[in-house]
Amino acid sequence: MLSDESVEKTLREDVLVVHRALNERTKKASRILLEDIFSSSNIIEIGLVPFAETVKEGLKKGIESKKKWLLCIDADVLVSKEGIKKLFENACLMHENVFEIQGLILDKFFGILRPAGNHLYRVELCHLALNKIPDSLRPETDMMNQMALDGYPRMQCDALVGIHDFEQHYLDIYKKCFLQAKKHRTHRKELRRFWADNTAKDFDFVVALLGEMAGSIYENEITVDAGEIYRISKSVINIDWLPEKSKNYSNSDLVKYVKEKIDSHDYKSVKNFQEKMFPQSRWNRIVDFKILRSQNRPSFLKKVVYKIGLLLEKVGAQLKLADL
Repeated sequence: MLSDESVEKTLREDVLVVHRALNERTKKASRILLEDIFSSSNIIEIGLVPFAETVKEGLKKGIESKKKWLLCIDADVLVSKEGIKKLFENACLMHENVFEIQGLILDKFFGILRPAGNHLYRVELCHLALNKIPDSLRPETDMMNQMALDGYPRMQCDALVGIHDFEQHYLDIYKKCFLQAKKHRTHRKELRRFWADNTAKDFDFVVALLGEMAGSIYENEITVDAGEIYRISKSVINIDWLPEKSKNYSNSDLVKYVKEKIDSHDYKSVKNFQEKMFPQSRWNRIVDFKILRSQNRPSFLKKVVYKIGLLLEKVGAQLKLADL
């Protein structure tokens, strides 16, 4: 276990923080919390579209900084200092071929702990990833998977680095849930139920349902481009009638706010969905090429169906020859 002094020194001197921001309602709040942990001179802001360009530019800035670590934090994440310190404690104990380490966030619209909005990269390996960033629905995940296949794995740890998607603008919630309808097709039923159960106490979940509905109606493929998602989603269900929230983030005691949200999380109420979507068995482990290849390997049933198909094709060809 590293000493607090050693971790604090790393946070002050060895990290470039890329604050990935567009027009999130919590942009200022997220930055304030980061400046409470890191030197403000080591925090830069990037907000390019499509998202793949933000990922690429962040890696370039990390390389230019010549720091040891590059921490990318999305502006819809409000960080916890204790969680960030635990993330770095884990990172400093990793083997030098580990490219990325990620913590967990408490996600408002999933109601569970999951990996999102935070990535800690080893800068000396960033140059290898620059040409591995596709313009896809998950450009960052696809890049990390390719790095893992090339022998530079990532590590998922259980550090709870903060809270995600709380206090966002209605339009941003709508667009995000439109996108989630595409990214998480297999979890639509659980998400709809969770959101519906919370509509009476929080209008954010009404907007979430509208966004998911629009996303499920729209059948074409999309990329992670905020402008494109805005145009497409509004063409399906127009939400111009929504009264937007105040532009200013209202909560003044941010550290207390984050802690209260984390402390009040009721794991038991979402245990089934937690275990289905991101179970604890996937925490605190290295995701390397062996795991990725086993995940991509066809199941036994798929292999059987495939072989039966080949056999039928062969039999069909023989029957055609017999008729000639």
